[in-house]
Amino acid sequence: MWARMLALVLVVGGCGVNTGKTFEPVEISGTVTQGDNPVSDVILIFQPTGAGTLPVVIPIKDGKFQTTASPGRYAWFIDETKDGKNLKAFEAIPAEYRAADLDRQIDVTANAELEFVIE
Repeated sequence: MWARMLALVLVVGGCGVNTGKTFEPVEISGTVTQGDNPVSDVILIFQPTGAGTLPVVIPIKDGKFQTTASPGRYAWFIDETKDGKNLKAFEAIPAEYRAADLDRQIDVTANAELEFVIE
């Protein structure tokens, strides 16, 4: 009887997926510009490059954003909105900014004020 209970505890306790530690989200805000112009009607995506964080999807309006994210290091890129309402805004973004790149990373910390400039 005890052997079955011990086996059950080991199976239940050890079969979960270890996703790592996710830290409590912190407030962040910032700007996204292309040249001297604010970027709008696209989304900014933070793809985690370290363990224990989750991707973050951030709508950009008039070149500004405000959201929460888990502290950590992220590669970032621009994507189109899921409703596809302003495809022109996304198409104006150069191709190299449409995918995550390990050479283009940021660190998210509490109350971070981030600035993204697309060239």
